Order: sequence, then structure tokens, then C-alpha cells
Amino acid sequence: MQNSRSLAVGLLGIVGFAALIGWSARAQAPTPPDCKAYPNNTSLSGELIVPSMLPPCAPAVDDRGPFRDAVDNLQHGFDLYSWLTFVALNSPVGGTTRIGDDAPTVWESYRQLPDLMMAEGKEPPKWGEPIEIPAACGGGVLRPGTMVIHMEEETYDQPFKSGPLIDQNGNYALFVILMNKQMFQFIFDNKLYSRKGQENFADVVDFPRGANGNVRLPIGIGAIMVKTSWKVLGSDDDPKKFHTINGLIYTPEKKNPPVAATCVPKQLGMIGFHVGHKTEFAPQWVWTTFEHVNNVPDDADATAGRNLLSHYNFYDPNCDTEKCPINQLPKRPWDPSVQPFPNGFKSQITRVIPPTMDVVQINALAHAVPGIKGTVWENYMLVSTQWPTDFANKVDLTGVPAPTYLANTTLETYSQGVIPLASSSCIACHLNATTRPPVNSKRQAAPSDFTYILEKAQ
Repeated sequence: MQNSRSLAVGLLGIVGFAALIGWSARAQAPTPPDCKAYPNNTSLSGELIVPSMLPPCAPAVDDRGPFRDAVDNLQHGFDLYSWLTFVALNSPVGGTTRIGDDAPTVWESYRQLPDLMMAEGKEPPKWGEPIEIPAACGGGVLRPGTMVIHMEEETYDQPFKSGPLIDQNGNYALFVILMNKQMFQFIFDNKLYSRKGQENFADVVDFPRGANGNVRLPIGIGAIMVKTSWKVLGSDDDPKKFHTINGLIYTPEKKNPPVAATCVPKQLGMIGFHVGHKTEFAPQWVWTTFEHVNNVPDDADATAGRNLLSHYNFYDPNCDTEKCPINQLPKRPWDPSVQPFPNGFKSQITRVIPPTMDVVQINALAHAVPGIKGTVWENYMLVSTQWPTDFANKVDLTGVPAPTYLANTTLETYSQGVIPLASSSCIACHLNATTRPPVNSKRQAAPSDFTYILEKAQ
């Protein structure tokens, strides 16, 4: 009975959500230079893939579609939105060419978390100003296609210290968090990059919201967070099948015991791409997650020994479960300065919740689009999109997410599944995010609007 009532409440929220978003998508407003208001349920096409392709200002979806169920049709629209977002953010920065060749992307021009939350709460460089390159990495200005990977615990250890992921070459997967200008500017203007600034901030943390243009909010993109995962490319990896960067893996100096800073160049291939976008009718943010197609098999396929590839980034099809247990943590200690991982350990990972058939079909259609087909981007697949079905719900502050659970096998490896309060849900997890508790103050940490970035302030 309780489940039936929850479903009824959620469907009421969905109907309102669909009506509002559908209406906003039809509102007439000039298109700004940073985003585009696409028509409802726009699918990726060759005509859309142009130089300077713009990301969606916000999802534009309705409950009309190939399914009888309204939630399924809305999910279909959100998944189409995710492919538009993926292609736009992975288009070449500068907009001189279309997506296709492996080139520095739009999101790579975003600001990294360590370049915002600096030591001792120091004011970071303004947006557009050059980032200080660590001396161990040679100093100066980074060349396009190069990224400094700051080796901190969250760079190799998954959320809530759940553990590292080790590829089939024995190397640690690496994680990087970035934010767009809208998100950066809100943090910078309000001095939320320091604990002192957060203590002096009396308002509610409320990042800008993307909108397709209506009487409530003008057309414009909102705050965007990007989290990417990477593998060190080895001799058995084909760089032409990955979006690659020249990584400078920077490990800061340690004082106890004293260890000098190091900077090691490595070619890195992207294996996961996760986006959170705050929008007008999704204040809980819309969460999009993509993976490399060769990361892992679905668990059911691995168990049955069917539909398996000869090579995966995080699974050995020739190793039995007794020798290679599924989805198990590597034993401690976890020290990324020691690679390959001791004793020959390699992660044996499967995807617990497979993509829906609709997502499989959307991926196939996207891979066949001129401009994607035959390029490096044909090697990336949408897993799913999580969104609030009832964003204004006053009881469930998560907004009753659909789907209930969402996990990227490279970013939430060990929290996959369907166990309430334990399995990965982007919205449910990020609802718990707070600011950094002030130093020597009785004030408590405050909600940080679905981002853990503010907890990193010093």
C-alpha cells in the first residue's frame, strides 16, 4: 500500500514536471552562446554535430514516446538529452572543428577541484587566468591536451573511501573532478573556496540553474560538474580507441616522512564520464553517466559465459571466479606509488545493473550517427540518466529519482546493486553533501547543494 501511494505521488510530480519542461522548451528566447534550448526529446543526429555544438541548457522532455508508461517515456527523453550533453562537452574546445578527431574537449577547459580549493584557503586564480603548474611538473603553462593529475586520496580511492580500482595491467584507475564557469563563479564570488569564507556565508548554497527560457528563468546553462575516470594506457591498449590526454601525475611532497614531490608523464585513456547538471526543474541535478564500451561485461553475461569480448579494461574472461572473485576490493595497503599492484592483483568487475534495452538502442543509434561512427567516440556508451520525477516533493528531498539506482562501474564499483541506503544513487548520495565545518565555531556544516566540492575547502 505504501509503495502504491509513493508511485501515485511520483506520477503526479512527473505529470507536472513534463508539462512545465515541455512548456519551457517552447518558450521563445534568444539562444545564448553557452547552451541551446533543444526541442523536446531531441535525438542526436549528424545535422546537430557542428563546430561549437552547444550543450542543452536544460532537459526538454515530455511523456510522449515509444512506451505506455509515462516514466519510461520521460526516461527516454532524459537519455537522449544525455547524448546531446556528452557530444557537446566532448567537442573540441574553441569550436573550430566538429567532434570526431581525438582533440582537447570543452570540459577540459573547466576548472579542476585542486585548482579551486587551494592550500590554506588561498584565493584561486580567476576564471580564464592561467593555473600555476607545480614546479615538479616543469612550471609554465600547460599545452593543449595535457592535464595535471593531482594525486590525492580521492584521485585513486572511490567515494567514502570504498577502495581503488585496478586495471588488467595492474595500474590504479584515476579520477578527476572539474566544474564549469557558472559553478566556479558562484564559489569564487561567495568565497566558498575557504573555510573562513564558508563561515561568513549566511545564505543557502544554491548554484545557478539551467533553463530553456520562460517567465521564471531566462535561457542559460546552469552549474555543471564533471567527473572523469582514466586508465594508464599500456602496450595492449589501442590509444585510437580512447579519448586520450597527456597526464602529468603529480604527487605533492610529504613532510613526515620527508618525500620530494614527483611528476610522472603518462598517456591516459578516458574510461568513465559522469556529469551533474543543475536545472530549473531538477534542483537535485540531472546525472548522466557514460563508460568505455570495453570496461566490463554485464554480470549476467559473465555468469553465463555469453556475449563476452576477448579483452576488457577491468575483467579477464579467462579467469574463473575462484581465482578472480567478482567485484572484490584489492587488499590493503593501497599505495598508487607502487604500480603494478602487488601480488599480481587485477580487479575482476562486472556491471550489476545492465543498461535498459531502450538505452542499448539509443547507444546503437548514436554510434551510427555521421560524426560519431568511425571515431573514438563510438567507443563510449551511455549507462543511464538519473533525474527527479517529483522535484518539488517536500517529504522526499531526493525528488523520487528515476532510476532508483545508478552506478558507473569505474566510479562506484563497489556500491552497485539495489540495496536501499547502500547501493549507488547519485541524487541520494549527493543529498548528504555539506560545506566544511568552520574552525573553532559552534556552527554546523550546512547543505552544499548536492556537491562534495565545498568539503575540500581549507
